[in-house]
Amino acid sequence: MSIAAWDVGVWFLATLALIGARFDFSLGDQSWQAALLYASSAGALQVGFGFFSGLYRGHYKVGSFYEAYRLATTVAMVALVLLMGFSLSSTEYPRSVALSVPPTALLLMASLRWLYRAYFYDRAPAGSVEKAPVLVYGAGFIGTQMAQLIRATADAPYRVVGFLDDDAAKRHLHVAGSRVVGTGLDLERMVAQTGAEAVILTIARADEETIRDLTARVDAIGVKLLVIPPFEDIVRDGYHVKLNYVSGKVVLITGAGGSIGSELARQVHKFGPSELVLLDRDESGLHAVQLSIYGQGLLDTPDMVLADIREADVLDRVFADHKPEVVFHAAALKHLPMLEQYPEEGWKTNVLGTLNVLEAARRHGVEHFVNISTDKAADATSVLGKTKRAAEELTAWFAGEGAGTYLSVRFGNVLGCGSGTCWARGGRCCTRSPRRSSGVGRSR
Repeated sequence: MSIAAWDVGVWFLATLALIGARFDFSLGDQSWQAALLYASSAGALQVGFGFFSGLYRGHYKVGSFYEAYRLATTVAMVALVLLMGFSLSSTEYPRSVALSVPPTALLLMASLRWLYRAYFYDRAPAGSVEKAPVLVYGAGFIGTQMAQLIRATADAPYRVVGFLDDDAAKRHLHVAGSRVVGTGLDLERMVAQTGAEAVILTIARADEETIRDLTARVDAIGVKLLVIPPFEDIVRDGYHVKLNYVSGKVVLITGAGGSIGSELARQVHKFGPSELVLLDRDESGLHAVQLSIYGQGLLDTPDMVLADIREADVLDRVFADHKPEVVFHAAALKHLPMLEQYPEEGWKTNVLGTLNVLEAARRHGVEHFVNISTDKAADATSVLGKTKRAAEELTAWFAGEGAGTYLSVRFGNVLGCGSGTCWARGGRCCTRSPRRSSGVGRSR
């Protein structure tokens, strides 16, 4: 209502200002009455049209382009109605003022809104956390939105100190409060100049080679690379996973031919690991996942590993040969009725096999280890649940005993919509995964 009151007052202010400028306030009584009637009618119509269009009912963000458009159309309608009405009914009101008042009123209304937005919306809020300086690579729509989100979030862990963009036309532009300071070729120099601790890549559909090259460059200068997935992938795939730590890394996935392991392999591949090692004891599963990722299924490359996690010595050779930095452990026996008949098989794979993978990971210095578990491990009553719960406990023990990050992620049923929780470090709940089984929970 305060904005509506301002807009009504603006019509009087604009009318008086232009009468003063045009006639030095030297009008006859009838002309003054016509002028005041004009301003009063304009104010009433402004409020009426404004409420009808949603301008004064909170439909638009103050100072936004959408509100500006609606404000302009409302003022134009008021001006048109009054011009027609006063032209037909009054000969005392100066026509030149009738034509000049509406644009002046619109300018004053818009000015207040822009000032309001600049003071309340565009100011960076004072946060309670120390913010690390970052460079945003990509000054397009995604980069702009990311920078605005960081700037508007009080407790965001980052503050944007500049943009990089390969479009020379954007050089020196100010985007979301920060300047475009160079192109991708200037990355190392601008990191040193700005003190940036990370680079956020916001280029839509950046290919694997680009991500791999950037990862190598930022690793060489000791900063992090954060990759924002394309918007259509976020909408389609429901990304709730932060897999930026796999870019440029050697990643090993056990059980890569299974339902979860194969989908995980396809998602990880998008983030450009330096090598993606897929391990499974089922050659048909490996053939299918290789075909889905690379378009061929010859199984003739060293990154396709046929092995059983029950064999500790074989696993040790695989880890020694490939030196994985990130491991996603999805290998497991998971069919509940079958394990009820053969519980010892579940023990050998889900518990002892997991122990073999954990020991190999610790022995060879794996940085990140993610154990894929199941929601049946909560209050376990079945063989499947109990063996997977034991695997979680082993993972939690290794998390507290050595270097690196070790955690477990629980999923619901693979076919259908389930929910899950991330479980790590002595049973602490880290996060909740999306309501789909092919996602990955995020460690916090």
